[in-house]
Amino acid sequence: MDSFVRVSPRDSRYFEGHSLCFPFWGNPSDSEFAAGMTYHGETGIVWWKQVAAEANSLKVSAELPESKTRFTRTIRVGGQVVWFDETAENESAWDRPIGWCEHVTLGPPFLERGVTLFDASLTRGDAYGQEFKWPLGTDENATVDLRHVRQRGPVLVNSFLVDPDRDWGFFAAFHPAKQMVFGYAFPRADFPWLNVWEANDDTQLARGMEFSNTPVHGTMKALIKPPQLFGVPAFEWLDARSRRRKRFCAFSVRVPERYNGVAGVAVRGEELTIVERESDKQLVIR
Repeated sequence: MDSFVRVSPRDSRYFEGHSLCFPFWGNPSDSEFAAGMTYHGETGIVWWKQVAAEANSLKVSAELPESKTRFTRTIRVGGQVVWFDETAENESAWDRPIGWCEHVTLGPPFLERGVTLFDASLTRGDAYGQEFKWPLGTDENATVDLRHVRQRGPVLVNSFLVDPDRDWGFFAAFHPAKQMVFGYAFPRADFPWLNVWEANDDTQLARGMEFSNTPVHGTMKALIKPPQLFGVPAFEWLDARSRRRKRFCAFSVRVPERYNGVAGVAVRGEELTIVERESDKQLVIR
């Protein structure tokens, strides 16, 4: 099964984790659904197999028969940082478009209404035919501040362009009472988009911060319809008999009281420097 998705033992209405959406992100078409395809492509409906394992690392792979692709993921833990090394391989003789979305979802107890704050290296956004500038977005009914978790509201999906002036994009979630920052850093060239999803009503609470190669949520037909948004490609091609590799990391770190949030994350080799908002103080994770 796809990795890291779990239902919280506290309440089955809540879920969190890191799932992979490939080779598309979003819903299948009616004909694809009737043929057995589900949301977010094949990676969530096939069995993964262990390829190798050591004390601090795990390598798994999955054969995706419908798209004739193979996906391999290596996860390596180093202190407060977890590195992901992923490869997608086209086993067919046809070039094909792909959506590749790292669907990171936060839930309780770290995700708390009106408390947990989000920072990210984002600029322009698009949702429901409207354009926004981070951290503003919309739930289709009203403008919302996406740095904050709403008290209640309808499901929203907003897509944002990762800052093109940075080599590495990031998002960070900060819980003041727990004095904890959790987030991801990823090469902007590989993941030029971040899609914000929030399901927050009386029955569920979840926030997705989904860094991706596409802002298009939907079928393959929808994926290739807009080749670009804001002048940036909205999907990639995986050429026949070719491979594409991507590498990124997750991190968590304790922060002092009265912390202001995260202004930036710099990656040098395998060293991360987290810069605080307003004060520009730095925390280095090696």
